[in-house]
Amino acid sequence: MKSLKIAVIGTINQDIIIFPDKKKKTSLGGIAYNVCTLATLLEDKAQIYPVCNVGADRYFQFVKFFSRFSNLKLDGIKIVPQKHNTCWMYYDKLQNREEYLEGKAPALDFKQLKPFLKSDAILINFISGWDMNLETLKKARRHFKGLILLDIHSLTLGIDKNNKRFLRQPENWKAYVQCCDILQMNRTELETVLNKKLKTADLKLEAKNILKLGPKIFLLTLSKDGAIVGWMKGNQVSVKKIAGLPIRKVMDNIGCGDVFGAGFLASFQLNKDVVKSAELANYLASEKCKFTGVAKLAKFPKLKPNST
Repeated sequence: MKSLKIAVIGTINQDIIIFPDKKKKTSLGGIAYNVCTLATLLEDKAQIYPVCNVGADRYFQFVKFFSRFSNLKLDGIKIVPQKHNTCWMYYDKLQNREEYLEGKAPALDFKQLKPFLKSDAILINFISGWDMNLETLKKARRHFKGLILLDIHSLTLGIDKNNKRFLRQPENWKAYVQCCDILQMNRTELETVLNKKLKTADLKLEAKNILKLGPKIFLLTLSKDGAIVGWMKGNQVSVKKIAGLPIRKVMDNIGCGDVFGAGFLASFQLNKDVVKSAELANYLASEKCKFTGVAKLAKFPKLKPNST
C-alpha cells in the first residue's frame, strides 16, 4: 500500500504534572500524544505531520524529542515569538485534577493548514481551545475532501484570571461538529456541550442524536468503563458499547483520550472497521493509564492491515 499522509492539528503543550505525593513529571503533552501514537502504530505505513504554532522558547526541545520518530515530519510546525503553552496539572488522591495554562501560542490560520489539505486524513484536537477559530475550520472542511477526526476536548474549557481551566458550554459547538466525519468526546465533554447531566442508560441515545448533526462516526470515551461508538452506514445507525479493561493501578490518565483518538484513526485508515478500531483504541488508552508522559508511546506495536 502507498504511504499515507496524516496531519495532526492543534497545540503541543509542555505538561507539568504534580502528583498527590508532590512528585513532579515534565513531559510534552497536547497533540504530542496523538502524533507519537500515530507515528508508532503506522511507522512504515504513514508520514505524520503535526501542524501547530510553537513558541521559540520550546521549539528546539520539541524537535529533539520528535527526531526519534523517522516518519514524523515537522513541515507544519511554525515558530512564533509568544511564550509557549505550559499546562500545570495537579492530581488529588482520587485521580481528579486541576489544570492551569500559562503562555498563549496563537491560533492557526488557513494559510498554515492549506499545505496539508491533500492528506489522507486529518486529526484535529482542540488543546488550548483557541487552536483555530470556527471560520478557519469551516474553510478547511470546504477545501478538504478526506477524513477529519475532531476531538472537542478543550473547546469545553474556559480560562479564568488565574489561568485555571474550567468547564463551560462552547458557543456554536454544533457548527464545529458539522465539520467532521468522526467526532470524539468524553462523557464530561458531552454533558458540557449538552448542558445537562446524563444517566448511563441515556448515553447510547445521545450518541445517536450526535450522529444526526452530521458526523458518520461518534466516539464517546468513558474512562474505566470503556467507550461507546456510534456510526452511520447509509441511513442505518448502529451503536455499540466497548467494555472497559481491568487496570490494576492507574498511574496517569493524561493523554488517554488522545491515544484513543489516534489509535482509532490509525486502525480505521488501514481496515475501515469501526468496531475493531474502537476496540484497539480502547486497549491502547488503557495501556496509557499505566505510565506517565509520551516517551513510552514508542513501545506500542506497529499495526498490520486487518489487525485489531
